[in-house]
Parts: sequence; structure tokens; C-alpha cells
Amino acid sequence: MTQFLALALACAALGAPAPLPALKAPGKLSGGHFKVSFSIRNKALEKAGNFVVQEGSQASYIDGGEVAWPVRGAQGVAVEYKKVSTLVNCVVVEDPNFKARARAECQFELSGPVPSETGPKELAVADAKTFQLQTAFEADLGKPLVLVDEPDKRLTVTLEELK
Repeated sequence: MTQFLALALACAALGAPAPLPALKAPGKLSGGHFKVSFSIRNKALEKAGNFVVQEGSQASYIDGGEVAWPVRGAQGVAVEYKKVSTLVNCVVVEDPNFKARARAECQFELSGPVPSETGPKELAVADAKTFQLQTAFEADLGKPLVLVDEPDKRLTVTLEELK
């Protein structure tokens, strides 16, 4: 039994997340690559994307900018620019005992403007909403896994090994 596996089993017995295996020296990485696909929704905000990460390394997916948001007021309609962003950080390792599964530690964030729930409707005010999840999970390769399923939020992730 490897030291990593022994530590992972000890963590599981205590209900703690298992640590990722140590990275190997540059030039000696033997791990493969994984494609991480995600779909995230927070109220009216939605984003889907995918990226590739080397096993045991961290990858960051960042997409954002500003969107034009119409605002009505006493002077008529004006445009304000509201920040919108998607951030995903992920580390993926293959399950050494079951090649069709992988373990990931990921952070997901989606933020931006949505129509106000409390402001005057005639002014078309925008609220800034942020949804963030930081978690560790195991997934069967190639099968979508729903991490959050609420009426106004949904997060689905799929891990695939690239050969």
C-alpha cells in the first residue's frame, strides 16, 4: 500500500477529504491529461466551458468582462457596464484502484448582474449575484455529475481522460 493510499484511507475513516498525491519533479510527470467540462447557472447567469488539466496539476479557467446593462431613470434609458465573471480552479487525479474514476478538488464561481428582486421594476435595477462552490469529489469518467441542484442554481461537471 502506498503512503498516499494509506493517508487517503485514514482521512476517509475520519470523514476528512483525502489529500492529493504529491507532484513529481518536472520532466518526470507520468500522469495523463483530463478534460474538465462544466455548466453553471446562478439565477439568470449561465456559463459552460471546458479545459484540459494535467493530472496532479492545477488549471484555472477565467472568463469575464463587462456587459452593457440598460437602466431606466428620470432622464430616460442609460447604459451601465456591469462586471461578469466565471472562475474555475481544478486539480484532478486518477483513482489508482479504479481507472474509470477520478478525484478532483475544484472551485467554481459565477458572478454578474441579474434583474433586481428588490429594486423598483420601472428602473430596471440590477443586483450583483455571486455563486461559489469549493469542493472535492469523485466522478466516473465521461459521466456528468451534478454538484448543485437548486431551483435557482445548478452546477454540473464531467471529467474525461484524454488518451
